Order: sequence, then structure tokens, then C-alpha cells
Amino acid sequence: MKKKIHAPAYTRKEISRLRDLGMRYPVSKWSKVLSVSHITPRAYCIAKPAACMAVFAVPPADNEPQVRDHACTTVQNESASAVKLGDWCSLAYVNTNTCGQPVVLEVLK
Repeated sequence: MKKKIHAPAYTRKEISRLRDLGMRYPVSKWSKVLSVSHITPRAYCIAKPAACMAVFAVPPADNEPQVRDHACTTVQNESASAVKLGDWCSLAYVNTNTCGQPVVLEVLK
């Protein structure tokens, strides 16, 4: 029997707020944010191997169906520098006109 996965505990308003936060993500003067996708409202930092790198465990209910089997997400950029081991964070994939990368939108309190 297939396990039922419960709906995530966040609203459309919260997702919209996180998307707006991602659209304001600071990028270089040569590029601009085009879109924000793959928003993860809750992710737990399980490893901090470098100053600008963090590994996050994502609850299965918060993962999109196509990546539900992947338990971890890695962020390797300056947005991970403020994250400490054991922090809960909001993540998203930010697309610019030069590249796309997962970023930490905010550290949850």
C-alpha cells in the first residue's frame, strides 16, 4: 500500500511572499532575477562543510513530487554564509539571465 503524503503546512500567501523575496535576491550588476521556482519553505541545515556551502534536509511533504525521493539539497553560494548548523531555512531556485542556482531566501526563527 502506498503511503499517503499530507499536504504541506504553508499557504499560497506564504509561497507568494517567498517568491517576491526571491525576485529581490541580490545578484551582480550584470544580471537580474528572471524567475523563482522550486520554493521550499522549510529545510533543515544538516551540514556546513564550507563557509559558503550548506546541506539541507527537506521534509518529504515540502518536496515537489519529482524530487520527493531526494532527501537533501545543497546550496553553494554566498546566501549560505549566514546559515548555521541546525537552522531552519527557506530555499528557492533563482534563475537569472546568466545562471540559475538554489539559494537561501531566509533563515527561519
